[in-house]
Amino acid sequence: MTKNRFYTMDAVDGSADIYIFGIVTSDPWLDSDVSASGFVADLVALGNVSEIVCHISSYGGEVEEGLAIYNALLSNSAHVTTICEGQACSIASVIFMAGDDRIMREASALFVHDCLCSAYGDADDFRQVADDLDAQMPALKAAYMRGGISEGDLDALLKADSWIQPEDAVSYGFATAIDSDDQADRVAASARKDVFSRIFAEAPKQPEPPYEGLSVNIDAHEFAVMVANEVCGRTPEPEPPEPPKMTPAMRLAAAINR
Repeated sequence: MTKNRFYTMDAVDGSADIYIFGIVTSDPWLDSDVSASGFVADLVALGNVSEIVCHISSYGGEVEEGLAIYNALLSNSAHVTTICEGQACSIASVIFMAGDDRIMREASALFVHDCLCSAYGDADDFRQVADDLDAQMPALKAAYMRGGISEGDLDALLKADSWIQPEDAVSYGFATAIDSDDQADRVAASARKDVFSRIFAEAPKQPEPPYEGLSVNIDAHEFAVMVANEVCGRTPEPEPPEPPKMTPAMRLAAAINR
C-alpha cells in the first residue's frame, strides 16, 4: 500500500485502486492535490499489477501534469479502468480517457474545453501565448479522439466549453459504459416473477373456462374480468336481479298511491 498527502494509490493482490480527487498541479499544497512526478513514482512503486482502477473527481489543473499522468496510465501494462466518480473537468477529463474501460457513474459529468491560461505582457507576448495554446491542443485532441469522436464534433464541443452527461459521453465515445446499480431492479423483477408463478400455479384448473364459447360480441371489460376471476380462483359475483316488468295495472296502482 502506498499513500501520500496528495492522493491515494493502494494495491492488493495484483489490483490497484487510485483516487484522484483534487487539483492536478506541479506544486501540490492541499492533501488532495496530485502531481505527475508523485503519481508516476508511486505507480512504479506498485510493481507489476494486472489491473488498475483509477477513480476521478477533479476540477483539472495543469495541462503538462495531466498529460504525463494520462500517458503513464496509458502505457502501463495493466488493464486500466477509469471511473468518473463526480466531475472530471478540463485536464482531469483527459486523464479519464486513459482507461481501457471508461465508466461514467449515473450522477457524473465531464467538462471539456480548449486550452486556456492567464498571461501578462505586451502584444508580442500575447501572440506567443496564443501560439503556445494552439500547440498544446493536438495532444489533448488525440486523447479525446481515442473513443472515436470525429475531429469536427470534438472541436465544436471544445470551443463551446461543454458539460457532457453520461449518455452523451458514451455516444461521443468518451466513455465506454454507464455504471448503474441494477441489483434492486433484478431483485424486484425476481420477486414479481415469483408472485405471478405462485398465482398461476395455485389457480384452480377449470375444464371449461367461463369464456369458452362466448359470443364474439362480448364486452372487452367483461372478458377481462372473467379471465382474472379464473386465474385468481375467484367466484364471480352474481348479477343483480332485473326489476320486474310493470303491467298497466301495476302502473295505475303506483300512480294512485302517490
